[in-house]
Amino acid sequence: LPTKYVYFVLRASHWANMKTFTSEGDPARPGPGEAGAAANFGSDRAVKLWRVDLDCPHAPRDLCWDVLSAAEAKRARAFHFSVHSRRFVTCRAALRLILGRELKVDPEALALRIQPSGRPCLHGELGGALDFNVSHCGDLALVAIVRSGRVGVDVERVRECGRDMDGIARYFHKTESLALSRLAGRDKAKAFFRMWVCKEAVLKAMGDGLSFGLDRVRVSSLDEEPGVAVEGGAGGRAWRLRLLRFGDCVAAVAVQDGPLPLVERRFDWRTVEKRAGDVSGSKAGRSGRGGFASVRSNI
Repeated sequence: LPTKYVYFVLRASHWANMKTFTSEGDPARPGPGEAGAAANFGSDRAVKLWRVDLDCPHAPRDLCWDVLSAAEAKRARAFHFSVHSRRFVTCRAALRLILGRELKVDPEALALRIQPSGRPCLHGELGGALDFNVSHCGDLALVAIVRSGRVGVDVERVRECGRDMDGIARYFHKTESLALSRLAGRDKAKAFFRMWVCKEAVLKAMGDGLSFGLDRVRVSSLDEEPGVAVEGGAGGRAWRLRLLRFGDCVAAVAVQDGPLPLVERRFDWRTVEKRAGDVSGSKAGRSGRGGFASVRSNI
């Protein structure tokens, strides 16, 4: 499978057709499904899905830089375009704040490492405390967290990719390729990206990435909770999927075994507070503009 080709085609098509994501409704209100599930957000049995606006004007830039590790700050400075650097910093800071809240530790103290497949994970003493996964598209990022098992999430903007979409679909399972060949235009694009995010979510949860084979993860339906079969490897495990829509983006969340109770919440930067603490003992800010001794988030 030409993994680099598939990834490059989708990324190039994404940037060529990129639009600004805007949250529907008032960001201070609960999102779809939140009102009835808010009380269960603290449950260890639920999949917690955070939505992060990477272009939010309320995101404190100095604080975002300060919670990054040295490696993350170096990576952020390596981006050619400032918008990509800013969104990376915002995404990583939000991830650290969310994990810090979940684990009750300072976000800058979290040890994160990147697996060979590119999947980020907790390292050190907190390595087995929970599992999480991250995906972003334009100015929208999703962070999924589970206390047990594995979780994967993927989000993509639905757009018509023409021949590129047909070329990638050739590496899907033959029944999926046949189903797509019978569609055209927007309907084909919707079906293609629903299949794609389902496959990616499962592959990311497994930790194998695209090299496992797109055809070995077969999506049997495209309902709100699609059916999925995995050939070999983790095929003996049961995977549950949930499809979600955010504006013109489609996303999928995959979990290993059991039911999929999922609760969503928007990450509100206005509730993130800086606490001065012992300023003399605080670390120097990664941005070079000072630092914070600790960060408290009431998200």
